[in-house]
Amino acid sequence: MDQAGMLAGCVQEQMLEPLNAKRAQQQEIQTLLQQDQVQIEARRAELAAGRQALAEVQDLTQTALNA
Repeated sequence: MDQAGMLAGCVQEQMLEPLNAKRAQQQEIQTLLQQDQVQIEARRAELAAGRQALAEVQDLTQTALNA
C-alpha cells in the first residue's frame, strides 16, 4: 500500500467513521423525537376526548340538579 492509500485509510478511520457514527446517532435521535411527537399527539387527543366526556357529565349533573 502506498502512502496515499495509507493516508486515505487514516482519514477514513480518524475523520469519516466518527462523523458517520455521529450522523447515525443524530438520525436515531430524530426518529425517537418523531415517535415521541406522535405519542404526544395521541395523548392530547385522549385528553381532549376525556375533557369532552367530563364536560358532558358535568352538564348532565347540572341539568339533573336543576330539574
